[in-house]
Amino acid sequence: MESPSASLATGGDQRSLPSVSVVIITHNRLRDVVKALDSVLLNDYPQKMLEVIVVDDASSDGTYEVLKQRYRRKVNVIRNEEAIFLAGSRNRGFKLSRGEYVLQMDDDCILSTDALRNLVNVMRKDETIGVAGPAVYYGEERLVYCGARIYPFYMPIKRKNNTEVIECEFVPGTVGLFRREAVINAGLWDAENFTFQAEDADVCLRIRRAGYHPVCVPWARAYHLKKPSLIDVSSSRRAFEAGRSRILLYRRNLSKLSFIFYLASVNILVLFLYVLLITLKRKSMELIGAYIRGIAHGLLTRN
Repeated sequence: MESPSASLATGGDQRSLPSVSVVIITHNRLRDVVKALDSVLLNDYPQKMLEVIVVDDASSDGTYEVLKQRYRRKVNVIRNEEAIFLAGSRNRGFKLSRGEYVLQMDDDCILSTDALRNLVNVMRKDETIGVAGPAVYYGEERLVYCGARIYPFYMPIKRKNNTEVIECEFVPGTVGLFRREAVINAGLWDAENFTFQAEDADVCLRIRRAGYHPVCVPWARAYHLKKPSLIDVSSSRRAFEAGRSRILLYRRNLSKLSFIFYLASVNILVLFLYVLLITLKRKSMELIGAYIRGIAHGLLTRN
C-alpha cells in the first residue's frame, strides 16, 4: 500500500518545527540499510515530525520483507517490482512524501544524532537555500566532502572544523535535505538522462537556476559506510552510464567553449584513469568500450 506514513503529524510541543520526510533508496544492501534506518530513527529530531520512507528498488536479498517486518509502522517500505534505478526511485519516494523538507539518503550512509536538526535549522533561517548537505566522512576523521563543484571537473570541497555555511554548486547524492518547493520548481530528478549517475549534480544545478542555493553545513555530520570512489568499474552498465551522464551534464550546463575544453582535456583524463584502474583491478576491457560508447551516446543525445 503506497500511503504516506501516519507518523507525520503536527501539534503538541513540536508544532513549531517543520515536518521532514526521509527517503532512503536501497538495492540488495540489507545490512547497510538497517544501519541507515537506525541512525535516522535514533536522531534527536522529534519523531512526530518525521516520516520515513524506504524505496526498495527490486532487491533480491529479501530486503523488502525484512524491513516490513522489522520496522512495521515506523517506516513506510515500498517496493519497485522492476528496477527503476536511483533517479526514478528518488522521484517515487519524493512523490509519496509529505514533509516540508525531504532528506534524500543513500542506503550506505548513517547520520550523526544531531545532523537532521542542524540541517533544518540552517534551512529555516534562509528561504533561498534549496538543498543543504552535511559534511560526509568515511570513518571518524576522513572528510570525503562538504559539498562539491563540477567545473572544470568534479571537485569535492573539503573544509574541516568550519563554522560557516559553505555555498557549493551541488550536494552529492549520499545525503541532502531538500526544500520541497525547490525540487518541484526544478522539476524533480531527471530519470531519463541520469539513471544513477550525476543525478545529484543535475538536480542541484537546476535548483540553482530556479533561484535557490545548494549549501553544506559542516557541523552536521554523516558517515559513508563504503570507501568512496570517483570511478565505478563494477559493471559495463555503470561504465556506460558514467560516460554518458558526464557528457550530458556538462553539455547541459557549460558554454560551448567550456564544453569543448572539458571534452578535450578532463574527459580524456578520466578515460585514462578508467583504463588505469581497470588494468590494476584486472577487469574486463569491455568496461572501456562501454565507457566510450556512453560518451558517444551522450554526444549524440538531444540535450
